Amino acid sequence: MLKILTSAVLALLIFSGCNPWETTKKLYQNRGFPVHIDLQKKSGLDEVEKKMAKALLETDRRIEQLRRAMDRLTHPPTVDWMQYQLRAMPWINGLQSLSPGGDPLERFPENPVKKVDLEKIHQLVLNPDSTKMRLTSQKTEFGPEVCLVKPFFDRETFLGCLLVHFDLRSLLSEQTAAEDIIVFVPEELLWKGNNERLARDLLDQNWNLLLQNDYQGEIKLQGKNIYWLVRFIDADPLIYAVEAE
Repeated sequence: MLKILTSAVLALLIFSGCNPWETTKKLYQNRGFPVHIDLQKKSGLDEVEKKMAKALLETDRRIEQLRRAMDRLTHPPTVDWMQYQLRAMPWINGLQSLSPGGDPLERFPENPVKKVDLEKIHQLVLNPDSTKMRLTSQKTEFGPEVCLVKPFFDRETFLGCLLVHFDLRSLLSEQTAAEDIIVFVPEELLWKGNNERLARDLLDQNWNLLLQNDYQGEIKLQGKNIYWLVRFIDADPLIYAVEAE
């Protein structure tokens, strides 16, 4: 197993010409994903570390592409919009809009392979005090599915929501360096890399407590130092972890 240094993950936060620490602070103040990472500039990374950074860069780029497309919407979209997004992002498994009462509206494809619990999605976005996009996961018979949910409000009137779901494994499986990455949300393992036991031990940590105090850190498990870094869709965390030397 490749030994990936902490700086490999920090490289994901390097915008062109920016100080990494200042970029990190701004990134989490905005609770967003990075738009651009310049791996051509000299950063002190060796080729193995760059390979790791590139693996996560492509995943972030695609998730950011989806987040931006959803963020531009002000009302539940049409099927034509859904079809266009699926052509642009073929790794998406399904798009579904729900009425204010939680009833299914438009959906594409009409019969998605992976089924998600629409009632849980509806309950997630009913609170008018939380008008931001949400990130959650659901278990399916084919494995965990990552869900981005965009609620729509007219002032305090709930107009319904849009759900877009995908399998994170489909974004990482073609990246060789991703074998060394573990990705999860506090309640669900999304990508175990090549060490399932370590991934399960990591998931069992008290992440609700850990995330109250920081958005990155190190944990020692199985005699190994594990570096973790959290990214946010609004207040919902997506956590990356790697073994650090």
